[in-house]
Amino acid sequence: MEEKTIFKLSLISSIIGIILIIGITNSLEPQTIKILDINRDLLDQQVKVSGKIDSIIKKDSLTILNVKDVKTIPIVLFENADFKKGSKVEVTGRVSEFQKELQITASYIKTV
Repeated sequence: MEEKTIFKLSLISSIIGIILIIGITNSLEPQTIKILDINRDLLDQQVKVSGKIDSIIKKDSLTILNVKDVKTIPIVLFENADFKKGSKVEVTGRVSEFQKELQITASYIKTV
């Protein structure tokens, strides 16, 4: 093969690879939804929600934040966390169920 042909094939392959990587990365971002829209169909799925901390419960190495937008949902953190009531947070986590109540087990949380 000629050097120009090999160069063109390499360039096209690189561009296709970059486009695929960008597409895959964007599809890995969790779905951003309102707390009101969380239901059992989303069990075990990764979601992103935001709202204000309505109340905080601390037990040993567990923190539960009740986060509210229109509706309230418990956000479970398996660590002692220092948040303040009334703070606005953005939470990424997995929808789970505990004692027949939906909750989000947080994998990432930040104050906004």
